[in-house]
Amino acid sequence: MTSRRGPQEPRGACVPVEDSEEDRTCMTEYVELLKLRREATDQQKVYDGKMQMLEDLQQQSDMLRTKIKEAVQLRASLNTLLKEEDSNSSLMKARELFEKERSRGKKEIQTLKEEKSKVTETKQKLQRQKEELSVYADMLRGVCRLTKFEDVDQLARYIEGQLHITEKLTEKEKQVLMEMDQQRKELSKVQEKQNLLRHTMNGQLYQLQTEIEEIRSEAEVWEMKWDHIQDTAARKTLELCQIKMITLNLFETLGGVNGEKAISMSDTETQLEQIATRMKDMEDILKMHKDLYQAQGSAKGKPEEAPT
Repeated sequence: MTSRRGPQEPRGACVPVEDSEEDRTCMTEYVELLKLRREATDQQKVYDGKMQMLEDLQQQSDMLRTKIKEAVQLRASLNTLLKEEDSNSSLMKARELFEKERSRGKKEIQTLKEEKSKVTETKQKLQRQKEELSVYADMLRGVCRLTKFEDVDQLARYIEGQLHITEKLTEKEKQVLMEMDQQRKELSKVQEKQNLLRHTMNGQLYQLQTEIEEIRSEAEVWEMKWDHIQDTAARKTLELCQIKMITLNLFETLGGVNGEKAISMSDTETQLEQIATRMKDMEDILKMHKDLYQAQGSAKGKPEEAPT
């Protein structure tokens, strides 16, 4: 049996740097040859064990033949003794015991014959396998000569080392594939989460856009209202300015004075109060003149119309 060690390059062996397809095919054939060689070794061991068993069975068979001869002699002596003393019960028991032993011996002989037949058949089968495997052994020795290995065991150690490296690389490749598959599953989960988040954000964005449209529509309404308010305010401001100008003109017409010590031009309320006061004074003066004219007319006896 060869031990599992790392690859050892034999002295003077021609080992290529890069394995071609032909080299890999040859290596595979070498591996098959080594397996066959090991099977041949195992079969040889089995064959040797069977041969030892066959020898043991042969010895047992010889011993049984000897016992049978002794039993036959014993039977002859017993028959002679039985003829002389048929009435002796102990001899009858001995005869029965002899018959049992003879029957058991026959069964053992038959069993040994069957086992011998099986062992012979196995021996022939192993011999045929040995002859078939001898061809592979010659091929292995030829491979050793071609590759300049010292012996078949050295070739076996080298190929086992290469197989050990191949197994490690295969195991590493499987591990890498498993990690890639795991990462692919994790990536799929992340993509699903991103898609779900994207759908959620799209829904929120659509809702926000709807709210923005509603707010924009409401803002347009308020802009229209604000424009109306500004127009109304401008119109009211214009009317107020006109009222102030009319009030100022009326105030000045009625003799009002503007200046630092007088009423300010922008003090419309005071101007209106002054206008109201002056108009009341004028009404009082007009009433007084009217009463005076009426009194004078009454004194002359001719009614006169009061000036308006």
